[in-house]
Amino acid sequence: MNRKILFLIFLVAAFGIIAAKFIFSFFTDTAVSSSNTFAAAAEFPTPIPTTTPTPGPTSTPGPTSTPGVTPTPGINAGDVVINEINWSSAADEWIELRNTTSHPIDISNWVILNGGTGGSSVTINSFTIPANGLFLMSNKDKSQSDINIDPDEVDSGISFVDSGEQLTLQTNTATTIDIANGMGDWFFGTNNAPKKSMERKDSPGDGTVGSNWQHATTHTNMDNNGTNDPYGTPKAVNGS
Repeated sequence: MNRKILFLIFLVAAFGIIAAKFIFSFFTDTAVSSSNTFAAAAEFPTPIPTTTPTPGPTSTPGPTSTPGVTPTPGINAGDVVINEINWSSAADEWIELRNTTSHPIDISNWVILNGGTGGSSVTINSFTIPANGLFLMSNKDKSQSDINIDPDEVDSGISFVDSGEQLTLQTNTATTIDIANGMGDWFFGTNNAPKKSMERKDSPGDGTVGSNWQHATTHTNMDNNGTNDPYGTPKAVNGS
């Protein structure tokens, strides 16, 4: 009987020892099984906090350009042409310029070489020719001349040689924009009654070529329109 009790006590003690070893190995770095050795976690890793990215600064759009006046494009030869010359009367001489473009052109301080007395130059004071518009410069105002429209500018210095001369239109920076007539007689126009101005054709072409000019054939914006009255079209479309 005593042997059985002792044996039972021995079994309980042995079981306790085995259980204690098992529990201890479960919470240590390594444990041994019958076939392999494995690592047990000594401690759980500290979670890495996730960060929400902070948005960068939003780029501010630059200022929007405010629509304004369209700059005048660069001036090219032929953009403004000498369109009509009334050379045949010392008492009533005038010249007309034509803007051949679709935008206004400032002709302030432009020069007409040989447009004055004795081959001197004539300077345009201040004017902007509208798109496809005309500019009229006369040596007399409306009340003193045969024209029936106010000139854009009056300059008593305007004078043309009846035997002919070549006129050159230049910008205020001395850039040549147009040339009218050759070096000899006037291509067209008359100095006898009925007097007629010299007109550029609708397609102006080269102003130094005679076929691009013609006699005035109508009395547009003139005082009178009789057969023997002066022909011209100041500040109006040239005849065809």
